Amino acid sequence: MKKLISILVILFVGATVPVKSQSVTTTVTPEYKAKVMELLEVTNYYQSLETNLKSVYSTVPQLKDALPDMINKLHVVTPPLIVDSYAKFFTLDDLDYILEFKKSPVGQKEAQLIPYINSEGQEYGRMMVTDPDMFEALPYPPASYMKKADALMSTIKIDAIIDMIINTSDATKRIEHILRPGLTKSYYLIFYKHYTADELDAMLAFNTSPIGKKFTGSQEALMKDLQEKLTPVMTNLVMEYLK
Repeated sequence: MKKLISILVILFVGATVPVKSQSVTTTVTPEYKAKVMELLEVTNYYQSLETNLKSVYSTVPQLKDALPDMINKLHVVTPPLIVDSYAKFFTLDDLDYILEFKKSPVGQKEAQLIPYINSEGQEYGRMMVTDPDMFEALPYPPASYMKKADALMSTIKIDAIIDMIINTSDATKRIEHILRPGLTKSYYLIFYKHYTADELDAMLAFNTSPIGKKFTGSQEALMKDLQEKLTPVMTNLVMEYLK
């Protein structure tokens, strides 16, 4: 049960890799709360939550039918907790800047593509194992594009994500020499399929701006703060439906 609740909380909050954070103290006003809720909306936060919870429910039949009601309750209970966590790391001006990018065409495209990109990454991973020759034959993007992709990947800690995948087990560690270049190639191919070079430039401009760096750099601490708040909420909610 504890393992299930931990999985649900991680899916609700999101997995992160270690990065430095910057803490601030912001007074929560109605305007501030509205900005945080708008950010959750434009980044498809609750939509992603529902998708992730469905993936867990497939293994927990007694919770499957409770999904609509659980989602409704999360919409009521969690916003104040999320707003409080954001107020520890971002000012109102920060949120305005973040929202400007997230509401832009490339920001919206980024949010909408995340589920598909994750799925495609898994497909490339299977191809590396089941048909390595086919994967090897896939052409790389142009060198100029890969240079931009490298710069963007460094801002979103792709190397750390690859490290996490490789360190999953002794078996994956033994084939690191295959996995690391293969996973890196997968990211190149996924970016090239979905984003133009100009869109990479736009994402890189945001990620390397002072507030963009702050946004990226605060994610680990923000997610940790959210996990501490949401674990008891999720525990009570899950236990309610498992009675």
